[in-house]
Amino acid sequence: MAMTEANHLPALGTRFALHGYTGTIRFAGQVQGTQGIWLGVEWDDPSRGKHDGAKDGVQYFSCLVPGSGSFIRPSQSISYGCTFLEALSSKYIELLHGEKQKESVVLGSSNGIIEVEAVGLDKVRSKLSNLQKLREVSLDGENIAVCDPPGSISKISPNIRGLNLSKNLIASWDMVAFIASELPKLEVLDLSLNRFARLQNSAATFTSSFANLRELRINQTLISWPEVITLVSAMSNLRYLEIGYNRLRQLQGSSVVKNNNTQSVSGATNLQTVNFDGNELEEWNDAAMSLTIFPSVERVILTANPIRTIAPPRTTPPVDFSENVKHIGLQDTLVTQWRDLDALAVWFPKLQTLHLSGTPIAQEKNYRQLAIAHLRYLTALDGTPISNKERTDCELYYLSVISKSTDLTSEGERSRAHPRWNELCLKHGPPDAAHTKSDMSVSQNTLGSKLISLQIHRLYRPPAEASPQSKFDPYTHASPPFPLKALPSMSMRNFRLKLLKTAKTQSGGILRDAAAHGEQASGLSAWLVMADGELSQIDFEDGRDLDWWGLQQDSQIFVYLK
Repeated sequence: MAMTEANHLPALGTRFALHGYTGTIRFAGQVQGTQGIWLGVEWDDPSRGKHDGAKDGVQYFSCLVPGSGSFIRPSQSISYGCTFLEALSSKYIELLHGEKQKESVVLGSSNGIIEVEAVGLDKVRSKLSNLQKLREVSLDGENIAVCDPPGSISKISPNIRGLNLSKNLIASWDMVAFIASELPKLEVLDLSLNRFARLQNSAATFTSSFANLRELRINQTLISWPEVITLVSAMSNLRYLEIGYNRLRQLQGSSVVKNNNTQSVSGATNLQTVNFDGNELEEWNDAAMSLTIFPSVERVILTANPIRTIAPPRTTPPVDFSENVKHIGLQDTLVTQWRDLDALAVWFPKLQTLHLSGTPIAQEKNYRQLAIAHLRYLTALDGTPISNKERTDCELYYLSVISKSTDLTSEGERSRAHPRWNELCLKHGPPDAAHTKSDMSVSQNTLGSKLISLQIHRLYRPPAEASPQSKFDPYTHASPPFPLKALPSMSMRNFRLKLLKTAKTQSGGILRDAAAHGEQASGLSAWLVMADGELSQIDFEDGRDLDWWGLQQDSQIFVYLK
């Protein structure tokens, strides 16, 4: 290796961009069996890689993500980035023309025929390019990698409050802290899709840099949990934290939780939302107990993590912040058992909103009714509000299910298997024992007795196409009715979905074609026959329930699909 050639090699850990892809230099030198110099790189996109840094049995470097490494030759095509201000100027400023250079403007309405000389465009550009007025700045993918001189960023653009630095070439947290220290009003920072060197400094090093930061997004940075704790400790005003898709598998072993004794992280007392979306967390207890260092947390997002069970806590209350948590996101996890929801109610007894869509338990029959009944304070499930009437119906249904179970014969067995049994019996009264027999009709306290049967007709054409000279008679333009049962507390939005779903099983084929082809709700219109015989069109999106619309036993509804 010639000395001059060696002097031009990038340092290990240097970030680079090549043909639209980014990566990190992990090796620079000769490779056995080849001529010349090679760069061993780890690509941010693992699909670009070919190996883990080994060739012919020799390990030249290692990768954070298996299979993301390869060797490339040094070339002029490789970019090692620019400064923050260079990227800012490139995106937000058009270079001023010199005064001696004439400029012309083609009038758009002249189709290129009329061209006039413009005067004073430099002044217009100068006014528009005043970077001091910028509040929200997005520099994602601008290959920022180098620090500007101290004081230069704060002088040119001191009022930035929101900054997106995702997918850049920033190699260290020291550089992030330097940029943040130059922006005293910075509140929102997105650093996703960067790859930082391991954090070595203590939280005290960054405290002044992130004093006003309220939101931090560090998705897909492969940051570790100890590094997260160190960073958050330096952010006393942080409210929102996103750490998704970082391949996090365990938190407990690297947190400050020891033998059920918790210690809050200084500076993290105001954090309210933590988003773990798309990580690899499997153990519920590990995730829940590790969050005890954030005593004010209210929202926890664990979407798309392979969590299978929610084990009951060992102590009550399980954690200091248990009653603070109001929202849990468990979409696309592997939760399967109803006892998991019972355990969730112990962990977070004041839980108000829950997302379980995409989980095995959400595929269970009567999932919504049972989930609502399991969680006392829930006000919304999977984004749909829960009315007081719906809650009552769901709890009565839950009581009827328990009372009909042949596996549970004593009160003790029922209360042990269903923690809300005694509470719900006190609230609604115990189900009539006579109705636990299979040959008896459903009790008036059960959900089934509250169902109403609606008569659904399919219109062959909408009322709007009727002749204005004659009154539209829907019965002469519709198929024979079929019955559809529903709860008066059902929302119109859910009723619309029930219409489409039920259509698949109707022998007459009503709505079947639309349902089979995935017709959207916008293609379905419906009218309710009023007491005077007039038709009133139903608004499926108004958020009200069937009872509000006046739907009752044997109400006549006409539907039309475009």
